[in-house]
Amino acid sequence: MPPNLTHLSLSGILDEGFIQAVLNFCPNLQLLVVNDSRKVSEGASHDLGTKIKDKRLVKTRCSAEHSQYWSRGPQWGGDFWKVCEDIRDSRQSR
Repeated sequence: MPPNLTHLSLSGILDEGFIQAVLNFCPNLQLLVVNDSRKVSEGASHDLGTKIKDKRLVKTRCSAEHSQYWSRGPQWGGDFWKVCEDIRDSRQSR
């Protein structure tokens, strides 16, 4: 039975096959955020996930530690999930 997740954020070295499998296996998933914190010189790909046309997928490139990003959110009025939802929604309205 698939999980009932609606939001999921993953970091690390993820290939498109894995990302597509997560999207396929989680029909209730509304947002999948994939973060690649590596620099291009370390092997990060600019085209990560470009073959996947699922609008639930949002790709980020965040060099800061996730814990710092999450804790800064309330301080600057930003919200990690809200920012990613806005990106997703802007594509769905096209």
